[in-house]
Amino acid sequence: MLTQVPLLVVQPPAATDPTVRIFTPPRHATADHVYLSGPGPLHSSCGECGRILLRGQRSVHHVPGIYFVCPGCGACNALPG
Repeated sequence: MLTQVPLLVVQPPAATDPTVRIFTPPRHATADHVYLSGPGPLHSSCGECGRILLRGQRSVHHVPGIYFVCPGCGACNALPG
C-alpha cells in the first residue's frame, strides 16, 4: 500500500547560504517530473498543491537545508521533521 506524505511549505531560504541546497525543476518539466524515484511505499507531495515530488521512498527523514521547488505551483517544500 502506498502512503502519501505532504511536505512542509516554507519561505525560500537565501540561495547564497552555503548550508542550503534548493532543488529546482528543469525549465520544461513534464507532468510526471519527480526529484527522486525509488521502490519504497512512500510518496512525498507538495504541501501546497499535492503534486508528487519524491516517489517511492522507504522512509521520510528531516534533512536540514534541503528544499524542493514544486514544478506545478512553485512552492518551496522541506522534508517534515
